[in-house]
Amino acid sequence: MRGSLLRNVAVSFAVRAYQPGDEQPILALFQHVFRQPRQMAHWQWKFVANPAGQQISLAVATGGRIIGQFAGLPARAVTPAASFVLSQGVDHMVDPEFQKQGVFAALTRHFAASFLPPARDVVFYSYPLAHKHSIDQRISAAELVHPVRALGWDLARSEPWRSAGQGSWQSWRHRVVRVPRFGAGVERLWAELRGEIGVAIVRDDHYLNWRYTDRPDVDYILLQLESRITGRVRGVAVLRFGWFDEPIAPLLELLVPARDETALRLLLGACHDLARQQGLGSTRLWMPRGTALHPALIALGYAEEETPFLLTQVADPDSGRTAAMRARWSYAMGDSDIY
Repeated sequence: MRGSLLRNVAVSFAVRAYQPGDEQPILALFQHVFRQPRQMAHWQWKFVANPAGQQISLAVATGGRIIGQFAGLPARAVTPAASFVLSQGVDHMVDPEFQKQGVFAALTRHFAASFLPPARDVVFYSYPLAHKHSIDQRISAAELVHPVRALGWDLARSEPWRSAGQGSWQSWRHRVVRVPRFGAGVERLWAELRGEIGVAIVRDDHYLNWRYTDRPDVDYILLQLESRITGRVRGVAVLRFGWFDEPIAPLLELLVPARDETALRLLLGACHDLARQQGLGSTRLWMPRGTALHPALIALGYAEEETPFLLTQVADPDSGRTAAMRARWSYAMGDSDIY
């Protein structure tokens, strides 16, 4: 009887931004809601060390107990004409004892007022599962951009586009090397690719090293395609082995000039070889239609696959940017925190 009464009593709470010292209660709430632990090192990397800062709204009950969170994972982004911030919705949660009492709606309002226009030049997006999109629409007015499609390669297939001399990951012009961190050469590559990318998170060495090298709980494989003549970085790939219980090699990043077909083939060949060595069955990446590399990958034999995810975004007052994002949003698996 007592439990039944508690569920009907209006909860008294306040909503505020994250403050130093909230970390442990947030982690405790995460474990309580999602039934799995999250290490402090992961939380510190994801939120404190993020070079674009933090966007966290918290619901705090009388007595100081944290009972809810609405968070964004910001990143610097660009369109062909300007810079702004893309923020991915992550780790939204409410203590089950306090659900359906207005906590999540209050968190959403606080987050929007604190971190979205007109307060900040931010576009908020997420990759919800299809069956949860209606919740996003109701609570945060999230609009569907399109279903997320993957491009996949069955590793039981041979690559007819690879010559016999490419098994060593090199040609007379290029070589693929594994690196512990990305250097300044990646920033020069990003500057070169900027014209063909459209709308995207800024993928310079600072961002890539934070996103992959510095993450404490996942080992990523960092590959660079280099010119054997000049030493310049001509392509980048980031790979991981396995994802949950799937025997796949997610290709988190693939940056290479679309016009340089030889460089693309070498980089993909290296990724395929590494995945096969781990006994994995396929590689998979996100490369949306409308991006420069999509037709090149289709021409090589990559096949489109459905995924359970949607891409959604909260309405942006900049209509020109909205149109550019819908037409040429170059997102990758690595944009999503689930990879």
